[in-house]
Amino acid sequence: LGVQLLTETVLLSLVALVIALVLVALALPYIDKLSGRNLALFEHPGLLAELFAGTILLGVLSGLYPAVYLSAFRPTQVLKGAGGPGSNKSIFRNILVVGQFASAIFLTVATILVFRQLNYMEQQDPGFDRQQIVILHLHGITSGKYALLKEELSGNSLVAGVTGAQDQLGSDIGAMGFGFWPGNGPMRVVFTPGLFVDHDYLSLYKIQLVAGRNFSNEKAALAKEFIINETLAAEWLKGHGKMPLSWLIGKHFGGDTLSSIVGISKDFNFNSLHYKIQPIFLGDLNQLSGGGFSTMSVKINGRQAGKSLAFIGSAWKKVLPEYPFEYQFLDDHFKELYKTDTQVSRMVAIMTGLAILISCLGLYGLASFSTEKRTKEIGIRKIMGASVKDVVFLLSKHFIGLVLLGNLIAWPLAWLALRRWIQGYAYRVDISWWVFALAGITALLIALATVSLLTIKAATSNPVKSLRTE
Repeated sequence: LGVQLLTETVLLSLVALVIALVLVALALPYIDKLSGRNLALFEHPGLLAELFAGTILLGVLSGLYPAVYLSAFRPTQVLKGAGGPGSNKSIFRNILVVGQFASAIFLTVATILVFRQLNYMEQQDPGFDRQQIVILHLHGITSGKYALLKEELSGNSLVAGVTGAQDQLGSDIGAMGFGFWPGNGPMRVVFTPGLFVDHDYLSLYKIQLVAGRNFSNEKAALAKEFIINETLAAEWLKGHGKMPLSWLIGKHFGGDTLSSIVGISKDFNFNSLHYKIQPIFLGDLNQLSGGGFSTMSVKINGRQAGKSLAFIGSAWKKVLPEYPFEYQFLDDHFKELYKTDTQVSRMVAIMTGLAILISCLGLYGLASFSTEKRTKEIGIRKIMGASVKDVVFLLSKHFIGLVLLGNLIAWPLAWLALRRWIQGYAYRVDISWWVFALAGITALLIALATVSLLTIKAATSNPVKSLRTE
């Protein structure tokens, strides 16, 4: 008897393996798109053998308990209706259902929080305008070529503005060492991220100033101008009492005493929201000799994006025919920064769906078993005057209790795990209580929907048929 039960379980596992391989083959194109990789089903020679061995092992493990348990029944007791399968409450079955729903609730909470965090990062104001901005990579072209291209692009209604920089927002802007003279003390050497830009960089990106002025449009021969952000200004004001930000205007900063701070900008997040706003300075590249722009930012007319891109392409070919025209929207670049987060959110959502499906299958099996076991009890209760509502509640309350127990297990585990995960973001959403409540209510409704078909059918059945002994 034990061998027969084990054989049946292993055969079921092998059939499941065949179905699983078909499903994986059908889902592989979507998995490739989601992961950004080109995966092959049988890329490794030993994979099929490993899957086969794992399936056999799974079949043996899942069939071992019923094989030993069922084959140990005494025939005389089973034929009398005592000591047979299901005569006692199965704690093991309940544990499995609770574990399945706890996993599903855990992943549901994770899915909601991950999507909230991703949406928060996409909607958060970075402190500068990145809408309808096209980035052109200049491949080390000299500033002279940059000026020609800028002149060609400017003055057309399809282009709202043009500026350039030595690096791109959202990239790893490197730190530089510069001297800072506070005016009443020795020079300090500071290392901080820096970005050399065109003089109209702030106006195109709508980066606001809180003190001082923007870069001048004159290419001064000696004087060099710098703008620092609030975070860097606050760092430098430490140790100088309660001086206002404007106190730093005119202070020497740079390679010589002719370089000075002319303005202080509002903080803006030049990296992704995984990181806190860092100190940064902006220098006017037009005033530096030997430097060249590596990126050009073009603000286009959003209502005529196609025509704007065509115009930019024609201007590029006119000024720089030896280089291919390549562009990227700044918004798309920042989406690339959050690509891993997007992949994680989709993967967690898929895992949640699978966990809920498996939980429902387990609950449906348990409900079928419980309903079948209590068929005569239901018939007697109906003869004694129990209503359909009473019978449905009688059959459902046990499953409701299992789902509630699953919530009690999943909630603290989810809170601990997600609290640790979300610490990786400098700017993050709160782990609100309603996320756990929503996941719990969702699981409860799904559980009720799963067992409702069986419970209603049992409650509306003819009690005479249920009491008949075949």
